[in-house]
Amino acid sequence: MTNSKTEWTESSFQTRTKLLLAILFVSFASSPIFAAQSARIPDDVKETIRKRIDSGDNVGIIVGVIDANGTEYYSYGKTKLSGNQKPDKDTVFEIGSFTKVFTSLLLADMARQGQIALDDPIDKFLPADVKAPKRNNKSITLTHLATHTSSLPRLPDNLLPADNSNPYADYSV
Repeated sequence: MTNSKTEWTESSFQTRTKLLLAILFVSFASSPIFAAQSARIPDDVKETIRKRIDSGDNVGIIVGVIDANGTEYYSYGKTKLSGNQKPDKDTVFEIGSFTKVFTSLLLADMARQGQIALDDPIDKFLPADVKAPKRNNKSITLTHLATHTSSLPRLPDNLLPADNSNPYADYSV
């Protein structure tokens, strides 16, 4: 990460999300756990996905495998209940709390490589016009965020979504 201040627009958020997911995808696909497998999604995995969609447990799912033998994607369902668009490799999903684990792993890796310091204040990475709160005149650090000790609330107290199915769509920086 750099010290540069960037504007967090919806398109840049989607781009960063896609990049993060691609990095995670490649990281996991290249791990020793997957090394002996080819870039082929097993039929039983596809069947499980179809069952989850057909039973109503999920609206749409896409699975991908990337390894030395290539890339394969499998998708089933649709991108939203009220539509007919099938998810594909470019579909952006909201994956919620699942990202906390990956974010912490990436944070640990970046700290290991010396790209950031765990005690860096989060202000260093926020846009210039955004100031994080302080407690007892101490800044919130990356470690505080990763360990859930920042004292930040679970949700912002000024979150009043126009659409509860997409609560952050109209929430600004």
